[in-house]
Amino acid sequence: IIVSLILAPLSISLAYRFHLLDIPGKLAHKLHDRPTPLAGGTAMMLSLIILLFLFGLWKDQFVRCLALSAGVVYLFGLLDDARGLSAFPKLIGQTLAGILLIASGVSVHFVESIRIPFLAPTLVKGFDIGFTLFWLIGITNAMNMIDSMDGLAVGLSGITLLFFLPVTLASGQVNLTAVSVILLGICVGLYFYNITPARLFLGDSGAQ
Repeated sequence: IIVSLILAPLSISLAYRFHLLDIPGKLAHKLHDRPTPLAGGTAMMLSLIILLFLFGLWKDQFVRCLALSAGVVYLFGLLDDARGLSAFPKLIGQTLAGILLIASGVSVHFVESIRIPFLAPTLVKGFDIGFTLFWLIGITNAMNMIDSMDGLAVGLSGITLLFFLPVTLASGQVNLTAVSVILLGICVGLYFYNITPARLFLGDSGAQ
């Protein structure tokens, strides 16, 4: 919480410096009354990287791949905040991030758990990878789409992460518990800057 509270003003300054601003009236649904820095994503990523190193979690290969995957989505989102990207390039970024996670061993085992006897093991694995990619891209875009009100996306993310804590502890994934705690703290810190009247917006780089 403290780290994100400290880094949010720095991210706001960077957003003003590089003209990463959400201008009122640019689109019909934009009802804010003054230019607002798109600084949430930068504050998130800076906080995440610092805290992963601070707590020694960067040494864990899964955590490292998770952070790198998030970094890919952040960079594509940042490009969208700066220049405006169409849906396809953003989809490319999300797909690359998903493939990176899957390559590190992250996958659902939905089809495998059903145990369909006539499906070859390679086909079962292929289906599971497909479901995993669909889920990752789907959730990423769902969070991005609900980022339409001050504090909504970061608030829902915080609630979701709160529920991750007992689940990851129960499954013995202690490093994932630590990452969830870190992300929860970041969300809490950013919430104070993102609630009405918002001093920063998450932007595509943060909402994704």
